[in-house]
Amino acid sequence: MKFFFIAPGEIPIPPPGWGALETITWSYYQEMTKRGEEVFISNEQDPYKIIEDWRRFQPDVIHLRYGKHWELMPMLKAKFKVATSYDGSFLSSYKMHQELVTRFFTDCWLFTITNMERQAYLNFGVKNKIVVNKDGVDGSHVVAVALLRLPAVAHPDPQ
Repeated sequence: MKFFFIAPGEIPIPPPGWGALETITWSYYQEMTKRGEEVFISNEQDPYKIIEDWRRFQPDVIHLRYGKHWELMPMLKAKFKVATSYDGSFLSSYKMHQELVTRFFTDCWLFTITNMERQAYLNFGVKNKIVVNKDGVDGSHVVAVALLRLPAVAHPDPQ
């Protein structure tokens, strides 16, 4: 499978020091390539460059972490699209998350680390497309396996 990761383009990947999202994206890259998958990280600030990368790579899976470039998700096509929220901002920006999910992530799987976020997604009307990663943000191997098994995780976490 071909995996396309979208990053904000503010810090290099792998990061030279601090960079939470960039470190996690790099961990995903390493785990996926170790498993023999084709992986491309589009780490650009310019959304047009991300679209160019997507056109050239033609991925099976697109993965976006919340934060930047969510407006691209309806335009980009793939067998599976994943939006991940591990930032813990649900309590302070519930309305923003509702807007993102209902406007930009309607055809995306939603990966999260808390049942609180899962419940919020359900309240927003999302059905059967939620994956709760109980290993937290450092569970790169778990996310990689979940991405590889997207067709097999068609049912939400029962908790």
